[in-house]
Amino acid sequence: MAKPRCSGISTHDSAESKEARLDLYNLARTSTDFFYPAMREAWKVVPNVKRLTKILHIGASEPELNAWTTRRHIELRLLRFVKDTIPATKPQESPQFQRFKYYAACISQLTVCSANYLELLLDYAQQLMPSDSHDIFQSLEQLVWLETAGCFEPRRGSISHFLYAPQLSSVYLQFADPHRLSLAHMADTVHHQIYQGIVIEVAGEVSRVQRQLSHLTISVPVFISVSPLVLRGFDVQDLNLQMSIGGAGLNDINAPGIRCQPRRLELLWTQGSDYHDIPEYVSFQTLETLLVRSLDQATSSFIPAITQLAFATTENLTTVELFSIDHGTAPIYCGEFIRFIFPLVSRRHLHSLTVILHGYTFDLSAMDIDVIAGAWPGLEMLNISVSLLSEEKLPDLHHVLRVLCKRCPRLLYLHLPGLATPPGEGAIPIPRFPSSRLYHISSDVFAIQHNPMDLVYALQWSFPRLMELGPPASSTTPWAELQQLLHFQRCRDFASILEHTSWCLRNQTYAQLP
Repeated sequence: MAKPRCSGISTHDSAESKEARLDLYNLARTSTDFFYPAMREAWKVVPNVKRLTKILHIGASEPELNAWTTRRHIELRLLRFVKDTIPATKPQESPQFQRFKYYAACISQLTVCSANYLELLLDYAQQLMPSDSHDIFQSLEQLVWLETAGCFEPRRGSISHFLYAPQLSSVYLQFADPHRLSLAHMADTVHHQIYQGIVIEVAGEVSRVQRQLSHLTISVPVFISVSPLVLRGFDVQDLNLQMSIGGAGLNDINAPGIRCQPRRLELLWTQGSDYHDIPEYVSFQTLETLLVRSLDQATSSFIPAITQLAFATTENLTTVELFSIDHGTAPIYCGEFIRFIFPLVSRRHLHSLTVILHGYTFDLSAMDIDVIAGAWPGLEMLNISVSLLSEEKLPDLHHVLRVLCKRCPRLLYLHLPGLATPPGEGAIPIPRFPSSRLYHISSDVFAIQHNPMDLVYALQWSFPRLMELGPPASSTTPWAELQQLLHFQRCRDFASILEHTSWCLRNQTYAQLP
């Protein structure tokens, strides 16, 4: 089958767009042969469950919500309409229920808002399902639950209707920002406990029905501190906690029981975070990937918290990613970089280390690179971007490449806070690594004191798969010239190389040959 061209795509190419769904609907109306495949695709991703329940009450006038009409009244009126239109004898054979049943079985990704989905209609449809296929959502794999309950309004709707899907593997719990809270209420401990109780209650419903999941994301407004108690009862492989973890939770006197044993753990750091109790609810024995992001300005408590998590990991750890993007405060000095990552030195299976900590200053020396190279022989990615206390003694590029590529033969990507080349021209002492897969070399600070043309020739000769020199946005840094020369050499653009050399000779950048 011929593949479509990438150019000229529009919103019609997305099955989730209104235009694409309309096209699928029109295609389904043409013939019976097109109906089923078109409807399966149209109902694969449903951004609002009300689109499904509306199939049951097509033709009913939904009254507007006002002071005299509550949501419950609207739901009862629609339920009465559905029961009147569906025959009492053999209701499963009614056309509207048949369409509802088929469309529900096609859904693999569903988004539900707790405040506006019609719970009574789903209960009624559940009763009409045959005994041999009692589950409405037979193909549901991913559920996004938007919880809108706050401190001043009760919860509406239960997530349990969707948790019995036999193929459900991913759950995303997103708790809406309680915009009705004033700044005074945000600082009120009572209101925080109420909102925290809602988070723990919803998470508890999920853990009681679907304890084992492939992926679980819990997203809570950052100014609400949630106890690790929210993780009790889960057995999740990929755990993403987009919330501030810390503070005593409700019913914390109960033992956590079986701890969650994820393979991937993603955490969000805020000023109210406290990672001290996480190991009591999360086991790090099977953890392979640890990712921590900080959205707040640099604080002195962030680095010790990361160190504490690193000590809790085991030799199964393979990937570490730490991010802190802060440009508004003065950098905090954190000492030697090797001391910061010291708990990870014994994790011999580590193959990817990404440390991007803007707002924090470290000391990084060539000896640190030697320790890193000796600690992780299977290292594939080394991406370190931090502020350096001093840029006078940057690690030597030649030494770094010799040590890393000799001890870490699988290295693919290399980025360091600073690199330098010694002055001079001619041959550069970098041995050849014909089997090396290194394709990227870059640094935040680069002090080039060598002939750029000779340096690029040496790097390409030593690393045949080298394709990128410098960060992506390096148009005004010394890396830009090296990347341009590397591109010319890889494309065998000798005319551009000659023009570049002539320009450098005219500007006395290169020395005249004797």
